[in-house]
Amino acid sequence: MDQPPRQRRDGRAGFTLVEVMVVVAILGMMFQLVVPNLQRDIPETNLRSTANRLTSILTYLRDEARLQGGEYGLELDPKNRRFRIVLPPEQRKVELGEEAPKAFPLTWMFFDEGVALEAVHIGDKEPRKDEQTRIVFDSRGATAPKVLWLATKTEPPVQMSILVPALAGRIESRKGQVQFPTATDLDF
Repeated sequence: MDQPPRQRRDGRAGFTLVEVMVVVAILGMMFQLVVPNLQRDIPETNLRSTANRLTSILTYLRDEARLQGGEYGLELDPKNRRFRIVLPPEQRKVELGEEAPKAFPLTWMFFDEGVALEAVHIGDKEPRKDEQTRIVFDSRGATAPKVLWLATKTEPPVQMSILVPALAGRIESRKGQVQFPTATDLDF
């Protein structure tokens, strides 16, 4: 018995080569648009992350200085893009002839990739750029007013500032290079 010839179905399964090439071309164009935008956003995200981390650490150190009644600090090393917490010396009496205990620095932590500490502005003095600086909170949580200027290493650089008020107030980070507010005759 003769077999009937195979019949083609009207709806074919699968894709043609032209359809696959069109989809690949569209994906390639989308990739070209998305990747540069992601690369631009990563340094800014790292900058925000570093600013938030430093703000949290400085707030913690101020709170601990008040609660524990000791000097807590943060040492900044802009050249090597790193910082570390400095704990107060051990609280014990020193015997005659014995060396007084020194402040105890913890291990260095590094800034996020692509982020640098541009300068530390302390009160009315010129900003310190490439020198190590220590922010110390006394037993009342007081320190000289400071502003830390952070920036990305991109062109143009994105900048953030961390404001550390002298006695009270919230330690906060703001976008841009912010100057520490100074009092004028109109404030009184």
